[in-house]
Amino acid sequence: MAGMASLYLLIGFLWSRIYTTLESYVPGSFTISTSFDPFMVDGFGYSSLDNKMLYFSFVTLLTVGYGDITPANSVASALVVAEALIGQLFIIFVVASIFRKLR
Repeated sequence: MAGMASLYLLIGFLWSRIYTTLESYVPGSFTISTSFDPFMVDGFGYSSLDNKMLYFSFVTLLTVGYGDITPANSVASALVVAEALIGQLFIIFVVASIFRKLR
């Protein structure tokens, strides 16, 4: 079970690197709300792109979708959809394997 949780977290970290790389090579791939910064400390300084994309990756993986960061081009949109599907399919397979073991 711990291995499955670790794999789920690794998926989120991997996708955050993909998003950061995309935004670095194609600036403007994501629209980030001007009032958004989940990592602001005491009102000083703004978080790095890595932190914002890590946050976005886990919000997408869990399919919460707050809307403070959104994909702005077709490549980013396709990646976001792929991550959301992977996240949901992973949960389905983990739950199915748990129920199979309980039988």
